[in-house]
Amino acid sequence: MKETVQARERTPVLGVVVLMALALGYPQESVADSMTFTGIVIGLEDGDTLRVLRNKARFTMNVAAVDASELDQPYGREAKRAAAALVKNRVVTIRVFGAARQGQVIGEVWLKDKRNLARELVKGGMAWVKRGVIVESDLNVIEADARASRRGLWADQNPVPPWEWRQGQRSRGVSATP
Repeated sequence: MKETVQARERTPVLGVVVLMALALGYPQESVADSMTFTGIVIGLEDGDTLRVLRNKARFTMNVAAVDASELDQPYGREAKRAAAALVKNRVVTIRVFGAARQGQVIGEVWLKDKRNLARELVKGGMAWVKRGVIVESDLNVIEADARASRRGLWADQNPVPPWEWRQGQRSRGVSATP
């Protein structure tokens, strides 16, 4: 039964990836091989959500492995500014892992100088490492170093993880995004 549920959960993701590949101008045979491409970051919704342009197609993507503070939460605007300073109006390389809610892409973002956006955000104390997903172990080490150095959101005595912030907003009947 477990295998059947997992197979059903993967099917929509595969469909979205194939549709994204077609929209982004990928030949069908390369979809199974890899979904790595370059695009221009044309905007940011927050510190970990980017709007990207590729082959005249615009899409929204979530940076894999990290969760930045919400805009209405302490350090949310700082996270957006930090991410924008690194990627806005720049060509980046994106490696797609799958799709999130509302058809958004989830993937890694690599800067021209080979730095990884997720690592840079965590190193600067601008994002948390996502809990409950598989991440590279060095990302947890980077987060521990940012905590110990009290960089960014770690300067706060009791920083609230964004997933708890969003839950609190929903329980109060407030929209989680401005």
